[in-house]
Amino acid sequence: MQKLMLFVLLIYGFAVSAEPNTTKDLYIASYIKSMTPLLRKNVMNRMPDLSLKDLNLIVTNTTEQMADCSYYSIADYPERYRNLSISTISEGANVFESAAEVEALMQSDIEAGTIALEKVVSLLEDASEKVALCMEGL
Repeated sequence: MQKLMLFVLLIYGFAVSAEPNTTKDLYIASYIKSMTPLLRKNVMNRMPDLSLKDLNLIVTNTTEQMADCSYYSIADYPERYRNLSISTISEGANVFESAAEVEALMQSDIEAGTIALEKVVSLLEDASEKVALCMEGL
């Protein structure tokens, strides 16, 4: 079992050291960087007796899955919101800052009549459902 965990960490090390080369890779790398400290703190608070090795494994696996699920969840957003979300995170913005920018754009579009509130609510609900379904595999 320890050899398997060492192998997983070794593979992860190679993956992390590889230069991201697609927008999705950049998005995922930035998402992981943004969410890791928050998740690490959360896991440490919930499981204070966890070894550092196990903590790192949980945080690594969870943030990777979260990033992939997040990218997948916005696939059906209209291009304008999807592009803003992907570009801001890919360029290194904090996940929460990016979400606030997308929310502000949606609010502006609702006020301008470009998109209906019901459509925005539907988009957000669909994205949340996709994330929940995707994360069930954890």
